[in-house]
Amino acid sequence: MKSVMMLEGGSYRGIYTSGILDVFMAHEVYPDCVVGVSAGALNGIGYVAKQPGRCRDVVMSYGMDPRYVGTKALRREHNLVGFDFILREMQDILPFDEETFYHSGIKFYATATNCDTGRQEYFDRDGSEDIFTAVAASSSMQYLCRKVQIGEHPYLDGGIGPHLPLRFLKQHPEYDRVVVILTRRLEYRKHPVRPVMENLARRLYKDYPNLLSVLLTEPERYAAERKELAELRDQGKIFLIEPETELDIGKLERDKAKLRAGYNQGLRDGEKYWEQVKEYLQGGNGS
Repeated sequence: MKSVMMLEGGSYRGIYTSGILDVFMAHEVYPDCVVGVSAGALNGIGYVAKQPGRCRDVVMSYGMDPRYVGTKALRREHNLVGFDFILREMQDILPFDEETFYHSGIKFYATATNCDTGRQEYFDRDGSEDIFTAVAASSSMQYLCRKVQIGEHPYLDGGIGPHLPLRFLKQHPEYDRVVVILTRRLEYRKHPVRPVMENLARRLYKDYPNLLSVLLTEPERYAAERKELAELRDQGKIFLIEPETELDIGKLERDKAKLRAGYNQGLRDGEKYWEQVKEYLQGGNGS
């Protein structure tokens, strides 16, 4: 029996996941493996490093900093989001415990989308030359961020194709205890792709036909994935946590009160579920 926790992305909505994971860390609730998508990957590294409060503080204290998102990030990194600032320079401000991250005994994977193939890939911390570059790729939002080169391929946000790494479970059947943390309600559905966004996608990614196909069919694929998640939950194959109400948090939210509310909602849900999750990870039914 082995366990894995999958963390959905959602940009600043990830503050909700931060609240849940802070409660889990307070009660020593850890799986054997963590797989993070986009903001879920950023939360995941803090969770595997066993640093409660760090991910919250990065967003709450520096989420409005232009080195994080904005003009300084554009000037310094030629990118809307300053991943060098978040993943490297932040070390001097809010030190990250790399020793624990690499040796905690919890495996970690960051997901990113291969722009050439349009497929989601999983970067293993223990097999990657630079897992933080993979985390940056996982978090590089389409349309807003530049592509991240890893080896021979450019990569973007890990949630462009599947929003959750369900294919990972098929590749790793050894994980039979699966916890999924969402940042949107399971019932949420994507709106049809608007003509203006379709035109933008065709201009930006005309050299990446597989990626373009994935972007233009996102609403249909998202609905199918949500349906699969509901079936897996109903079959008892996953333990699923979702916000009780839809989070009122934008992709790059500037309202700290909304971010604080999202974090507090995560704390409440963490307190609600931690005992069940701990029992489930240990082999119980989590009821």
